[in-house]
Amino acid sequence: MWDKVSRADLEEAKQRLNVRREQTLRRHTEELRALDGECAEVEELERLIGAVFAKFEILTGSPPASHDKDQVNGTDVGQPNSVTGVSFLITQAQKLQLRELGVRDEEIRNMKPAEAHRILGLAS
Repeated sequence: MWDKVSRADLEEAKQRLNVRREQTLRRHTEELRALDGECAEVEELERLIGAVFAKFEILTGSPPASHDKDQVNGTDVGQPNSVTGVSFLITQAQKLQLRELGVRDEEIRNMKPAEAHRILGLAS
């Protein structure tokens, strides 16, 4: 069998592999675009939720008028409605900043949001 394999056979095999590779890359690109679109939707949802919270002073509103004490059982409680926000994703803008800092895409994919925010100086 090996004595009957021609150079043309090898070239044809290479060409088939290149076609399959191009198809795979095309599918991969389409899937990444779809995922980026979904991520953008989540980011938009997060932005809208933040806008609603800001507009209606949800979670960060002023303390109730009847609030006389800042302590409960001798412990400071601060503002009763104050909450520290923690993002649960790395936005596209943050990914771009990380890339500009020299962080590779694979590292970004495996990175937890807290780590990305620490690198970017966003951690509270």
